[in-house]
Amino acid sequence: MTIYDKFDMINMCTVGAIYMKKKVIIISSISLFVLILLSILFLTSKFAIILNGNKLIKVEVGSEYKELGAKTILDLGNIKVGGKVDTKKIGTYEIKYHYFYSYITRIVEVVDAKKPEIKLNGNVEVNIAIGGTYKEPGYEAIDNYDGDLTDKVIVISEVDAKKAGIYDITYKVVDSSGNEQLVTRQVSVNEKGPLSMDLTSFSLDGYFDITILKKTDMSDDSYINETVFYGDSITENFAYYGNLSWNVVWAKPSLTPENAHSWLVPIRPYGEELTLIDALKKYKPKRLVITLGANAVAVMTESYFIKTYEELVEKAKNASPNTQIIVQSIFPVDIRWDTHANTKNSINNTKINRLNYLLAEMCERQEVKFLNTAEVLKDETGRLKNGYGYDSDGIHLLPIGNSKVIEHFKTHVYKEGE
Repeated sequence: MTIYDKFDMINMCTVGAIYMKKKVIIISSISLFVLILLSILFLTSKFAIILNGNKLIKVEVGSEYKELGAKTILDLGNIKVGGKVDTKKIGTYEIKYHYFYSYITRIVEVVDAKKPEIKLNGNVEVNIAIGGTYKEPGYEAIDNYDGDLTDKVIVISEVDAKKAGIYDITYKVVDSSGNEQLVTRQVSVNEKGPLSMDLTSFSLDGYFDITILKKTDMSDDSYINETVFYGDSITENFAYYGNLSWNVVWAKPSLTPENAHSWLVPIRPYGEELTLIDALKKYKPKRLVITLGANAVAVMTESYFIKTYEELVEKAKNASPNTQIIVQSIFPVDIRWDTHANTKNSINNTKINRLNYLLAEMCERQEVKFLNTAEVLKDETGRLKNGYGYDSDGIHLLPIGNSKVIEHFKTHVYKEGE
């Protein structure tokens, strides 16, 4: 090989190297261009952003919307988030996510999928005696979005108080979003009501649901101190034995529903005597407990007893409209009054039970409360428990009996707004 041949070979290699270098540069340039192009396409596509959570989210109106956010596929850079969700207002909202030239949208629907709530006053199971009257205890309907829907409630009742049986009362309400709520109250019309029960079985349980005060937590002494106790010598005994202060007792022996309209009663804290109605007009106590009947059971007919008692309650309501009025049951008497020779013409537990039923019925009409204290004073035979009353008469209570009455009063509180 001559020197010329070697020179030609070197030239060829140099040219080849230069060619290869240019080719690599061209390929690299193309690759860079493609990479830039792909990056631009990626950064302007929806695939650059990944949503945390679903693209469509439903939120209950009134609840809190929690923004879940988003991220880039390489988790690089910050994503800008725009848009607001008003969870107090039903509607469709958009949350937009922005990363360079890439956009993606999340749809948030604020919906009302919750049914309204219907709250029934009183028990869901109610008893009335055949021939009696069903008095609707009332109800309240509240919706999480529409608010108070009580006036929109439709009541469907098939109660026939003249026919014994079990009846349903249906309460229906529909909110503005079409959510429907149904609740039911069951009413039993009993062929044998309390007035047909004997001493052992007599009970007002399940009757006069919104009228008879229900068991509550124990109140403190302030509940007693803001109450006036009005009645005859049975009420007077509470102060005499120290179960109550004279400051809260307006009492006089031999009071009845009839003479209570006119008899003057000592109002000891103020050193004066007034009728019940005049005292109410003047002093307007927060609460009044009336306990009458022991002196009237033997001498007044049922109809006249209730008539005069109801007139007294009406006058009391008018005299002091803001006073909470409670009629307390007549207390039971001991066994001697049910077994002596002239029991039909005297006070006895059968008469007391009947009058207590009629008193509760009267309270329901007058929309005042009935305190069924008699139930805690009875033994298993339906009479005054041995040891609770005077041995001398079996009517007036001893301190232990009084304490049971006070305990019952303090655990059956007349709540504000009832």
